[in-house]
Amino acid sequence: MLLGFGLCLLTACGPDPVPKPKGYFRIDLPAKAYTTWTPACPFTAEIPVYAKALPGNRPDQSCWYNLTFPDQRAIVHMTYREVHSDLAQLIEDAHSYKSKHEAKGGEDLHRARSA
Repeated sequence: MLLGFGLCLLTACGPDPVPKPKGYFRIDLPAKAYTTWTPACPFTAEIPVYAKALPGNRPDQSCWYNLTFPDQRAIVHMTYREVHSDLAQLIEDAHSYKSKHEAKGGEDLHRARSA
């Protein structure tokens, strides 16, 4: 019994842990350069030159745009709406839209991990 305990103590010891090396970005971003974008809405914006601003797929909203980044396979959805004493409703709409897309993202991540 004492021999078994001694063997466990000897085999439990191992080399000192080694920290992981520093990580690096998975994507290389192009040099920073911006262009002024003036949509058919009451605002202008500076967007990266490697991004493309495309109209969104919501015909009922004229100020709905998708800012696409083809090299990074990313899309930023943008909506402009004027606030007319309905700020609470607009905030709730934004939260529900985000929650809906988080659920879809979770399903995609689960499918990717199980593949």
